[in-house]
Amino acid sequence: MGCSTVTVSSHSSNGFTLVEMAIVLLIIGILTKSALGPLASLQEHRKRSQTTHQLEVVREAVFAHIVAYGALPCPLPQNATDTAYSFSAASSSSGGRAALCNDANGFVPAHSLRLDGATNEQGALLDPWGSEYRFAVSLQDHDTLGNSGQPDWTTQGEAGAVGVGGLSADIVLCNNVRGADCAGRSIRSDQIAFVVLSPGRDASASGQQSENLDADNYFVYTEESVVADSPFDDLLVWGSAADVMYWMLRIGWLP
Repeated sequence: MGCSTVTVSSHSSNGFTLVEMAIVLLIIGILTKSALGPLASLQEHRKRSQTTHQLEVVREAVFAHIVAYGALPCPLPQNATDTAYSFSAASSSSGGRAALCNDANGFVPAHSLRLDGATNEQGALLDPWGSEYRFAVSLQDHDTLGNSGQPDWTTQGEAGAVGVGGLSADIVLCNNVRGADCAGRSIRSDQIAFVVLSPGRDASASGQQSENLDADNYFVYTEESVVADSPFDDLLVWGSAADVMYWMLRIGWLP
């Protein structure tokens, strides 16, 4: 009986060739990239939704502080600790703050407002991207009514001393800003007593976002934009002077 010869191809014995492996890896890379894009977009959408919700929670906490103490809380200055900027039983019984607000712009004091969530070492509340929420208040001080040198909105009893007719706020919300401020149709709303702001994912001062980080009393609120030369992804909420006076009147802090 003759012996038969079995031929084994080099393809079967050696497995995939380098070219075939390269093609497989290329396909895997394309599929992975196509999957990561929607996933990253979904995660970003979730963070923005979380931020929107948290901003509303902070806004309600500010109103709760007004109800409890008859004044806005102070922003937390950079490098200051949260506990130095909360009302205490001692300051309440003595009819004033332990210290006056000297800074109109700062961060959200999580402990003082009894807010849950991540904070930095000083106790400033952090947004889902890990940046501090910005907090700004009006330090308007009436020229003749009330006590000179004591801001009307952030000093216990001062709003009542000034009275509804004398209270005003100096924060302005703009659709866009050119130069140092906004005017005319660029004004979205004025007479704002406080603003709470997240600088968004990029946390940058690019484009119109710079107005929200320059520590003045003008802020911009416009549509989200990913255009390279004019990005905008800031998120913010605010309370008008009328909003604050409503709660003060309702509880009896204003006569």
